[in-house]
Amino acid sequence: MKKFRIVLLIMVSILMVTFCTSCKDKTKVFAKGGITVTLTDKFKEVESDEFIIYLENNGIYFSGESFDKSDTKLESFTKDILQNKEEATKVYTYTLDSETFQFAYYTVKSEKNEDLLYRYMLVTKEGQDKYYVMNFWTLNKDFGEYEEQFFNWAKTIKVA
Repeated sequence: MKKFRIVLLIMVSILMVTFCTSCKDKTKVFAKGGITVTLTDKFKEVESDEFIIYLENNGIYFSGESFDKSDTKLESFTKDILQNKEEATKVYTYTLDSETFQFAYYTVKSEKNEDLLYRYMLVTKEGQDKYYVMNFWTLNKDFGEYEEQFFNWAKTIKVA
């Protein structure tokens, strides 16, 4: 009887590990308009007149757009983008190997429901001929749950 319990426990453990591994979100690469980002396969592309790429997944969003380069440095460009936001915020720089991007956080009231606040992680990158502006966002109350994941996804962004 004791051997049976041990074998049963081992089999249940193996099944649980197999099940949990197969349930994990798979990564998916999205590319459009000079922006490539790796997210999960749960994201779906949505057509947008405002953005060159717009993805959503159950209350989590990603968007991207591009702007012609000027003589302005990336940090100044990022600060200019943030001037149009309701909340002033500090601009941070992330650099690893040859990858560099600027990022910042800000909050915006919903246009449809002023009681709802959305928290954004703005990411800017310099491409060959353009500056790229990307945003990850969700409800302000849920942002802490996704902040680390947004940052990890931001590190996957490549621009033309």
